[in-house]
Amino acid sequence: MALPIAQLQGLVENPIHQALAGYEAGRQEAAQRQQLQAKQARNVEIQGALRGLFENPNVKVTDYARIITQYPELAQQLKAPLETFEKSEQEAMKNQALSVYTAVRGGNLEMGKQLLGQYSEAARNSGDEDRANLLDSLGSTLEDNPEAYKTQSGLLLSAIMGGDEFAEMMAKADERSGGADKREADLGFTKAQTAKLEADTKGMEVGTKKAIFELEALKQGNQPIPPEKKFILEKDLRGEFNKRTENSTKIEDAFRTVQSAEDSPAGDMALIFAFMKMLDPGSTVREGEFATAQNTTGIPGRIVNAYNNARTGERLNAAQKKEFTSQAKSTLDASRKRIKEVRADLSFPIDNYGLNADNVFGVVAPESIPSELSDADLEAEIARLQAGQTQ
Repeated sequence: MALPIAQLQGLVENPIHQALAGYEAGRQEAAQRQQLQAKQARNVEIQGALRGLFENPNVKVTDYARIITQYPELAQQLKAPLETFEKSEQEAMKNQALSVYTAVRGGNLEMGKQLLGQYSEAARNSGDEDRANLLDSLGSTLEDNPEAYKTQSGLLLSAIMGGDEFAEMMAKADERSGGADKREADLGFTKAQTAKLEADTKGMEVGTKKAIFELEALKQGNQPIPPEKKFILEKDLRGEFNKRTENSTKIEDAFRTVQSAEDSPAGDMALIFAFMKMLDPGSTVREGEFATAQNTTGIPGRIVNAYNNARTGERLNAAQKKEFTSQAKSTLDASRKRIKEVRADLSFPIDNYGLNADNVFGVVAPESIPSELSDADLEAEIARLQAGQTQ
C-alpha cells in the first residue's frame, strides 16, 4: 500500500528540520559560551587594572581617567547607585564627594573626616539613615586606609564627571598651588623643616602657607617679625576661618529662628524653613515660596513636604515640633563642634608667631560662634604699620 504524499514528505522533512534545529541550538549555545568567556576575560582584565591602581603608591588623576575611558562598563557600574536619586541629589552627592576628595588629596585627612562627619550628621538629622550609614562607612575607610579611599573616590568622580573633565579640574587646582618647592628652597629650609611646615599647614590656602613660610624663615634666622607681617597673616587666617565656618554661621542664625518661632501657622512655616536652612545652608529656596527638589538640594522630601503644607496653613502637632527642635539642636551641636576643630586646626601659626587670636577668630561669646570682624579695620592697621606710623 502506498503512503500518502504528505506522510512521505514528513519522513524526509522531519529529520532535516530536526538536524537544522539541533545545529541552530548548538550554534547559539556556542555563541553564548563564547560571549560568557569574553565577559569573564573582560572582568578579569578590569579586576587586574583596578588591583594595579589600588596597589600603585604614586597613582595620578590621569590614571583614573585612563581606566574609566578604557572600561566604560566600569564607569556605568560605579554611577549606577547614584542614578536612583533625583538629579539635584546626585549633584549634591557629587559635590560632597569632590569636597572630601580634594581635602584628602591635599593631605588634609582631618578636614576630610570632618566633612564626612558633617554630611553624615546632616543626613541622619534629616531622617536619611541609609545615606548616613553609607557616609559613616566611607569615614571608616578613610580612617583605616586613606590611599584606598582616595583611589575609590577618584574613580567614582572620574566616572560621574568624565575622566578627562575630572583630570583637567585637578590639573588646574595643582597649577594654582604650584611653585611651593622653589619658594621653600629660596627660603633656605632643610627637607625636614619643609616637611614639618607642610604637615602643620595642611589644607591651608596657598597665600596663607606662603605667609607662614616667610614668618618661619624670619624665626629660623632669629630675626624679629614685623607687626605688619603678623597682621597680614592674621587677615589670611581670618579669611580661612570665615570660609571654613561660613555654613556654621548660617546654621547658628537659623537655629535662633527655630527657637523663637511663634505658635502660629506662620511660626510653623518659619520653624521648618529655618530647619531646612540648617540642613542645607546653601539651598536657594526663599521663605514663603514653594520648595522644589531643585532649590532644596540635599533636604529630604518629607521635610520639604512639611514646609509646603505649612504654606497652606497645615499646622505642626506638638510631637512634630519637638522632633524638629531636637534635630535642629543636634545639627547645631555638630556645627559648633566643627568650629572648635577649625579653631584648633588654625592655632599653630597663632601660637608659633605670637598672633592675636581675636583678630583671627573674633571675640567669642559663650556657646556662640565668633562675631564678624571688619576687613577694613585690619587693612587700615596693616597700611599704618607698613607706613611706619605709630598710635
